[in-house]
Amino acid sequence: MSELKGIHDGHRQRMIEKVLNNCQSMPDHELLEVLLFGAIPRKNTNETAHLLLSRFGSIQNVLEAEQLALESVEGIGRSTAGYLILIGQLIKRISEQKVKPALVKNLADVKEYLIEKFLNETEEKFYLLMLNSKYKVLSTVEFTDKMSDQVSASMSDVGKMIAIFKPAFVIIAHNHTSGVAKPSELDDIATKKVNLACLLHGASLIDHVIFANNDTYSYRNEGALEKIKNDTNVK
Repeated sequence: MSELKGIHDGHRQRMIEKVLNNCQSMPDHELLEVLLFGAIPRKNTNETAHLLLSRFGSIQNVLEAEQLALESVEGIGRSTAGYLILIGQLIKRISEQKVKPALVKNLADVKEYLIEKFLNETEEKFYLLMLNSKYKVLSTVEFTDKMSDQVSASMSDVGKMIAIFKPAFVIIAHNHTSGVAKPSELDDIATKKVNLACLLHGASLIDHVIFANNDTYSYRNEGALEKIKNDTNVK
């Protein structure tokens, strides 16, 4: 029994690695097989995937099928049918949302994208916006800290996020709880550090925006970012 379990575990690990490395080339039955890992944890799901595709004709039809129709396939019980129906509903809702990708190109866009995140905040928040070459937001990472009026997010964490998402452009933003948007010396130092992290990973820092009540400060618009980029020394 333990030997059989080891064989199944090894096969599952190989299939997961295949998904991570080259899922685009995987045939439909393999994709469905891996999907079923989440619902049928201790069984070879390859045969079940083939049966589902044979019965319904396509992955789309499998994920749109009714409970009783799914349960008519050998190896599919109530919980697995519910799992497949859930996946189908998630895909349907994603396709119906059709949300326009957020584009952040200038200070006005940054304000519109982030202003609600800073409203009525009593502690400092720091956001890292990572954009692709067309200024679409790839990810927005939030850092929080109880220190006021300065950026104190871990630069190692910032560098890690940039390395993971590989953005073309980066914007950083934080708030001053004092109500004054003017940058501090520590803000300048943090900007230099983020700029260096961007350079190390092939990205470009295009702004650092400070929010304070109804006031904002843009390093880019004030010319401070250009000066910092010309000074690569970090204190």
